[in-house]
Amino acid sequence: MARHSAVTILKREGISTSKIKDLLGHETEEITQVYLDSFENSELTTAVNLL
Repeated sequence: MARHSAVTILKREGISTSKIKDLLGHETEEITQVYLDSFENSELTTAVNLL
């Protein structure tokens, strides 16, 4: 869950998908985008509220 929370924060702060890709160790930005898209709005809200 920490990985999801961290990525959510980075994306909300405007960090590029390319940088997030590198941090997550994904081979392509497309994989990272699928990962980011997999979050539901409720999951994003929950993750941010836990901080």
